[in-house]
Amino acid sequence: MRTKMRLARISKGLTAKQAAHLIGVHENAILRWESGEAEPLGSNLVKMAKLYDVSPYELLEESPEHVNA
Repeated sequence: MRTKMRLARISKGLTAKQAAHLIGVHENAILRWESGEAEPLGSNLVKMAKLYDVSPYELLEESPEHVNA
């Protein structure tokens, strides 16, 4: 799960549906990205990073509890 991605969205006070509308994707895309099922690529990743005011790299970082040591 990409907890940082979800937390970045929530910290901006956005629902998945609102974020999807602003990025120009379907709500399911946001949910799949946050669950780790898929990754936002290219312009969608850049749009999301700008919307959430974070770097694209931060969005793709996994939470410490999900990283294999």
